[in-house]
Amino acid sequence: MGSNCDETVPVSIPVTVVDSETFDLSVSPGSSGGRVVVTLENTSQQVALTGNRGKFDLQTAVDDSWESVVERPDGEYWTDEAITHAPGEGFEWRLGLGPGLTLDDETRPSYVVCEPLDPGVYRFVYWGVIGETDDGRERAVATQFCLEGE
Repeated sequence: MGSNCDETVPVSIPVTVVDSETFDLSVSPGSSGGRVVVTLENTSQQVALTGNRGKFDLQTAVDDSWESVVERPDGEYWTDEAITHAPGEGFEWRLGLGPGLTLDDETRPSYVVCEPLDPGVYRFVYWGVIGETDDGRERAVATQFCLEGE
């Protein structure tokens, strides 16, 4: 994909995917054509906190594990901040999954996909869920989707 990938590093944050009683992560029905809409919603009856919306990864299924397909510019990092979500609120990501990764708005760090995405099973992982697991890894919620060929 050219110079956008010359100075990038994989996102690859060590996470443990958990079942959240507070947040639901979903992909819009019928997402296809290389475009998906992912929604994180506070499904509790109370105000809840997350990190910022840039704390996500897009992964593909490889054998019995998941591998990141997105990279970030070397030297760009995530900020630590708490975002408040009232019941029914959250984040939405509109992702173009064609050659390269496009977002409808900016995140920090910016993301790039350096290789074309093949049809297959992917998952969107949001690791901004507050807290760590017993093994010290970031807590995350995830949702799977299939990317179909053109």
